[in-house]
Amino acid sequence: LGYNGQDCDLFGAVRFPKGGKYILLASGEEDTVAAFQMLRDDQLRRNKAAYQPVAVVGSTVGENCVKQIKNNYEYLTSFEKIIVCPDQDDAGLKAVEKILQVLPPDKTFVMQSPEKDANKCIDEKREVEFVRAFYSAIKHNPAGIVGSGDLMGKIVEYAKLPRLSLPPFLSSLQKMQAGGIPLGTIINFASGSGCVDKDTEFLTPTGWKKIDEYEQGDHVGQYEKDGKLRFVEPKEYIKQPAESLWSIQSKYGVDMCLSDEHRVIYRPRSINGKLKERTLKEVREIHDKVKYGFRGDFETTFDFSGPGINIPEGELRLQVAVMADGRIVREGKDNYCQMRFAKERKYDRLLAICKEYGLRHDDRGWKPHDRYLSGKIYEVIVWPKWADKNFDSKYYSCSKEQLEIILDELLYWDGYFGSMQYTTSDKQDADFIQF
Repeated sequence: LGYNGQDCDLFGAVRFPKGGKYILLASGEEDTVAAFQMLRDDQLRRNKAAYQPVAVVGSTVGENCVKQIKNNYEYLTSFEKIIVCPDQDDAGLKAVEKILQVLPPDKTFVMQSPEKDANKCIDEKREVEFVRAFYSAIKHNPAGIVGSGDLMGKIVEYAKLPRLSLPPFLSSLQKMQAGGIPLGTIINFASGSGCVDKDTEFLTPTGWKKIDEYEQGDHVGQYEKDGKLRFVEPKEYIKQPAESLWSIQSKYGVDMCLSDEHRVIYRPRSINGKLKERTLKEVREIHDKVKYGFRGDFETTFDFSGPGINIPEGELRLQVAVMADGRIVREGKDNYCQMRFAKERKYDRLLAICKEYGLRHDDRGWKPHDRYLSGKIYEVIVWPKWADKNFDSKYYSCSKEQLEIILDELLYWDGYFGSMQYTTSDKQDADFIQF
């Protein structure tokens, strides 16, 4: 019970502290809750439960909420992006025009819900489309918009401006500029970095993804000149058709599909060769001109350390063993796990881990078994911290020391010390170990 009016806080604001990245402004209390549900479910579906939930707030006075938004201006503008989600009806669209007049244009975006409102999106099972619309919201930019009735006049004015001609080697650009750069204007020329095919994978903080599965908000592994890997948010995701792509393959594992404009980073095969950057077209020209073809090395390793995962060294080593040879018993408690081996060296290794790090275990010794050449089968019961049978997304957050522990322990179970090789039939595990 209490007062409700334009002077109240926005509904939901009490749940979200100032200063986040996104805040969605819904048109009412129920739509606020519905929008929050869809955005949070999307994070959970993409294994991003550790991410901060998207802040969602709403008006408590319906569409006539301009004053309430003014009163909460400081709170709303503390976020990097304000996403306005109006009802898709006459009242909602009229209200959003007034709302946009009181919010900063450089921070305000407008999304178009696939249904009348957020509630309806859940009713019609269009949650994925709602989330997509949220991340595809269009920036509010009221200034400088020209209506179609005035457009022809603006074109004629632009054509009459005196121009600065360009040098001969930019003749094609001058033609596209209709005679050069108009005086009194600033022109930005941008060159794209080219294309890769849709099956090319990029690294995220939780594993590899195909580039055609990129979603707004994904962070991408970026190789730095100091040899380190950092995860960054892309400036833009560009999806365009390419007339042709080149397949680049080598004897030792390079396999890429690139367009001529794509930037190629490589290290020449010379003493202290420094990183070079060329377009693929330039690399192909070198390859065709030089007697032995293009000779350069692509960087395939990087220096990386994540924030670390909450598990001591001994239990981490046990997790590696369990993923290789364990059987988690559903009926058991505390991740009760059976470990059975035909190889005595694995049995000895497991006992050594449990004793060195003081881990709970039940050594049941060996018994005869006709199936194996040794004629024996060894069994130990252990209780790992997690019931993992694969290296899931959380392991990509390991510190450098934890990654080294995993690689060291791995060779005892699914690897070969002689050749330093690891073998698995599971792509998820292969991707992580390659990482």
